[in-house]
Amino acid sequence: MSNIQKYHVVFHLEEDNNQSLNIATNNLGNLLLHDHNNVVAVFVANFRAPTLFLRSNNFDFKYIEEWIRMGKLKILICRNSLQKLNISEKDLFPFCTVIPSGIVKIIELQNEGYAYIRP
Repeated sequence: MSNIQKYHVVFHLEEDNNQSLNIATNNLGNLLLHDHNNVVAVFVANFRAPTLFLRSNNFDFKYIEEWIRMGKLKILICRNSLQKLNISEKDLFPFCTVIPSGIVKIIELQNEGYAYIRP
């Protein structure tokens, strides 16, 4: 059995302000600095947070895009929330994946051993 610690983490984003996205990004950056090879992270955006991933957002996504390219991060957007916010999937950044339910996905990830963080 390996003694290597795997860091699987789900960041739950609910609010529609860049501050929560910035906190999640900083947290993930610090975790990657701690142990870059063993980190797998997911940002799940529901409630109002899908607006953070609209193409019109002026947030600096360079680190997020880099981590996605490296296979360290996935961005999952709740379809239920998109419908309630009247947002079209085509208005999201292409690196986002729309899922049926954010809360269900968070529960599934926790059942798989992901640590839950709400910035």
